[in-house]
Amino acid sequence: MKNIMIIDTETVGLEKCYAYDIGYIIATLNEENFYSAVAKKQFVIDQVYNNKMLFETSYYAHKRPKYVSLLKGRKARLKKLGHALMIMRNDIDRFEIDIWGAYNAPFDTKVMQFNSESFNLVNPVEHLPRFDIMNVANEFIHQSVEYIEWCKENGYVMQSGLCETNAETTFKFISGQKDFIEEHTSLQDCEIELDILNYCIIKGADLTETYKRKYVRADHIQKFTVIIKDKDKNEKTYTFNYTKKINSTKRQAVILEK
Repeated sequence: MKNIMIIDTETVGLEKCYAYDIGYIIATLNEENFYSAVAKKQFVIDQVYNNKMLFETSYYAHKRPKYVSLLKGRKARLKKLGHALMIMRNDIDRFEIDIWGAYNAPFDTKVMQFNSESFNLVNPVEHLPRFDIMNVANEFIHQSVEYIEWCKENGYVMQSGLCETNAETTFKFISGQKDFIEEHTSLQDCEIELDILNYCIIKGADLTETYKRKYVRADHIQKFTVIIKDKDKNEKTYTFNYTKKINSTKRQAVILEK
């Protein structure tokens, strides 16, 4: 894939997911065989952002001063949704985008479709295949012994026993920036997602492959010992990395061969 597009959206809700912030990065595969940005865009969507009653229902409504600053500094542009999607569509054609991706891509797919239908517009990515950066990271980062141990050491294990696999925690791991806080504004989030993707690309990720998401348990790499005795009571000992939850506190099992 020579050119790809990474998209991030910020919405007022998860179901009626009106987008007030849409950003994307277009990246090209360089000589070092990872992706570098060649274009970046961020659009604050007028119909939602300036509908104060609607915007105030969003989880990140307190970030309005941040958007005021982005707009004043011309780092983001206030656009009607139709204009923003037209620019995106033109960039897809101009850069010959073959595929797009996002971190937790099913949600951004839903956002793009919901907003296009709600405003009777053409969805510029509906005809393109996609990849999910979260799934790619799950395969090349989250299931590694290093990541699981790092989560345990730094308190990124949830009460369920699962390791956190969100973009913020993943970026902290790959960058070593333990104090990093995700912006939760579209373009800034795209930038760390591109870094996560490149980390996986260097480790061998192939965007033409389909990677499925798996739960990552903090006890995923516990070791256990099996002692096998034959009929003459001769013992053989085997040590394994246990890849599922161990319900028992015991780490030794004795199996008698018939």
